[in-house]
Amino acid sequence: MPAVGGAIGNWPRNQLNPPLKSAVGFLFSKFARGSAILMQTDLNRLSDPARSGAEPDARLNLLIAVYQSAGLLPKAARAAAWADWLSLTETKPLTDSNGGNVPRPKRWLVIGAFLAIYLIWGSTYLAIRIGVAAIPPFLMAGTRFFVAGALLYGFELIRGARKPTGRQWRDAAVSGGLMLTIGNGGVTWAELTVPSAVAALVAALIPVWMVLLQWALPGGKRPHGATIAGLVIGFFGVGILAELGTGLRGEMNPWGIPALICASLGWAAGSLFNRQSDRPAAPLVGVAMQMLTGGLLLLFVAAVRGEFRGDAMAASTGPALAAWSYLMVAGSLVGYSAYVWLLRVSTPARVATYAYVNPVIALLLGCTLGHEPFSSKLLVATALILAAVILIVKSGPSGKRAARPT
Repeated sequence: MPAVGGAIGNWPRNQLNPPLKSAVGFLFSKFARGSAILMQTDLNRLSDPARSGAEPDARLNLLIAVYQSAGLLPKAARAAAWADWLSLTETKPLTDSNGGNVPRPKRWLVIGAFLAIYLIWGSTYLAIRIGVAAIPPFLMAGTRFFVAGALLYGFELIRGARKPTGRQWRDAAVSGGLMLTIGNGGVTWAELTVPSAVAALVAALIPVWMVLLQWALPGGKRPHGATIAGLVIGFFGVGILAELGTGLRGEMNPWGIPALICASLGWAAGSLFNRQSDRPAAPLVGVAMQMLTGGLLLLFVAAVRGEFRGDAMAASTGPALAAWSYLMVAGSLVGYSAYVWLLRVSTPARVATYAYVNPVIALLLGCTLGHEPFSSKLLVATALILAAVILIVKSGPSGKRAARPT
């Protein structure tokens, strides 16, 4: 694996590679227009009734704003995109436990929370790649989640949260095992050789697996036509990624893509289980429990693989330790806390926009800061997978509240 830290230091910060810049800008301009048409139906499932006509444009222009900030699109539409960004960050009416009205949170807090789940979660894929260059994968993931979970759990108990029951710990272990041990552990292991941009694109297909798993459950409903179209498009995108094979990197493990698919399947299964599980009343306590149990299971896998030999953490390089710290603090503590808070103050449809932005952020960072290979096939796969995610999320609730394995 190339020295990621050196590549980052040598990258010119204020400009993109011209072919990459023009190709991504062209793709997005075409993809954005098509997405606008796709998102005009079934709006009642995606937005508040009072804002059903504005929700798709807000999501679309938010993506435009991301590209404009990187200099990929003309400046003319920035004012309109910013206006829609502000409308996206409007919050829903809040009530307390007695049904009384609660003051809405300040807009800058909502904007900061959205930026956290967009930029932080989008950047964790590159951070994982930097970390596994020197730290064994399951050891890195296990220590990251266990430490973050212990800090968050202790903080919530100090704030007066009730201690969870034994059944709640059992359910947290199941969901943590599926989502973190299989989900995040699989992504982390795969990124030993798979580029971070590819890992993010495969992880973006979590809504696809949730639809299929829901269909397979007893009493599951057959997907809608738009959902089936999204499934087909998504599988085409994954097929293109698999076809790239060693073309993306000479040392790419042939099991990398299958591992990423299993990881996203594990996260989808854990998300579905989590809906019916016994969870504490305080959402962050449940998140902390999943981190603690999932982290312990990851550390068990690390021990079985012999990753504790040689004091790997102490011997790690500066960039790897910085990546681990970033993943633990920003990715786990800040990102998850912002996500849970947004689900309380905003609508699920608005929060679900991270599914469209994260792969774009990961692709831009991986192909620039990470100096990962870029190709036309990767660009086509990105368009197909993002189109699949939009179709599936907009056609039903199956993709909601399923955070990413980062």
